[in-house]
Amino acid sequence: MSEETSKNSPIAELYLALRGDILVLIEKEKDSAAQISQSYRRHLIRAVAAFIEAMTYQLRQVILHCLEPNARSELFFALKEQQIDIGNNGIIQSKRLRTGSIALIKFSLRTFDDLFGTDLCPDFDTILFRNLVDTFSVRDRLMHPKTLEDLAISDEEFNAALDAFSLIETVFGNTVSKSNEIIAAKLRAIILQLEEKNKNG
Repeated sequence: MSEETSKNSPIAELYLALRGDILVLIEKEKDSAAQISQSYRRHLIRAVAAFIEAMTYQLRQVILHCLEPNARSELFFALKEQQIDIGNNGIIQSKRLRTGSIALIKFSLRTFDDLFGTDLCPDFDTILFRNLVDTFSVRDRLMHPKTLEDLAISDEEFNAALDAFSLIETVFGNTVSKSNEIIAAKLRAIILQLEEKNKNG
């Protein structure tokens, strides 16, 4: 996404801001991963996880925007991260869906493919996606450290985070491009329907 695009798109502005955080840290990596301080490594892990979670959240919003009114109700609730419950007073209520980050990431990518017939969802069995999963495990460890060792980021973990960022940056860029095509097609169809209705009306 370009800087020009971001002027009119909140999603693109968020993308560029979070991506920029990572690119600043990647500049440090050009010398040698071994020379980067542990503080920078921890910043990179957190920045990559934030980028991935934010972008897949935005992807779910794109899916919601494109859903047909007669789509399955459970799909709406899952995309909104809500679930239905019946309270002690016998009244139906919704509450926040409790699920892990990786499950939501997979759900977002898989649902886009299922709904729109694209082939953009990465293979979850590849080493690249495994690196993404590992990066979130490291992020969780950093968020709840019990010992000083929990804060240490190895070369392997650092490089895995870079791979995870590269994977989702590519997938999200391709997905947004495809979703824009789909939204444009839907708008054209709506305009044609309105024109036909006015013509016959």
